[in-house]
Amino acid sequence: MAPRIAISTLTLGRPEAGHTLPIKIRIAAETGFDGVEINWFCLKAFAESMPGLEEADRLREAAKQTRALVDELKLETVSLAPLMNYDVGDFLSLVREILTGNII
Repeated sequence: MAPRIAISTLTLGRPEAGHTLPIKIRIAAETGFDGVEINWFCLKAFAESMPGLEEADRLREAAKQTRALVDELKLETVSLAPLMNYDVGDFLSLVREILTGNII
């Protein structure tokens, strides 16, 4: 079996330059990568682009949409990183939801 190759979303552009997380994920799929590492800053920037929701709800919605897109494009989510600079409380639940696909 050939090794599967993934790329970090952070290496595919900067949010402030208009490189949104969905665009980066599509680029990864179109260029032949098997998976993506979802960078925390990319997910957070995507969540911040969603108006009318509280921060936690924006993060959940961004995670849900990200998971759906990754699944649609038949990619693998290798990891969600980095979390070391954030309070683990709510984020641990979010990570669990993303990794298990149990996003409501």
